[in-house]
Amino acid sequence: MADACASRAHGAATRRAAGVIGRLTGTGHRPGEGRRARRDLLGYGGNDENREAALPVPLSALTTGTATTTALDGLFCPDQLANDAGAFGLPTARAIQQNGVPAGDVSNHAPHTGVLAGVFCVPKTGNAALDGVAALPGPGALAISGLLQIY
Repeated sequence: MADACASRAHGAATRRAAGVIGRLTGTGHRPGEGRRARRDLLGYGGNDENREAALPVPLSALTTGTATTTALDGLFCPDQLANDAGAFGLPTARAIQQNGVPAGDVSNHAPHTGVLAGVFCVPKTGNAALDGVAALPGPGALAISGLLQIY
């Protein structure tokens, strides 16, 4: 099973995929990158010369449980090219799993640590050069940790 976070160390293709996912999730690898990415995804802020366009990614299936997807042929997304089979630089990947963590009993209105996890498809950008370098469309995965609180 491809662990999206652990596989980032496997080659240039993986670093490119991790960079794309990092920008999508606002978990950039350089100081301040996450903040910039969040502004870019929301469509405001920053210098237009250095700004990346927003890329709509459906994140409707976030869970505090386990998010898993499988593909016997390694093609996780519609229109994913056969030569881009697999995930995160691992051409033999046939499953992707991310683990969430429930926040516990939030009925006491106190903040509790939790993790939302999801597996999804990153669509094409429409820019053939970028789509080719980033192997888009292609799979994406995330795990977002934070404090959850009900007011």
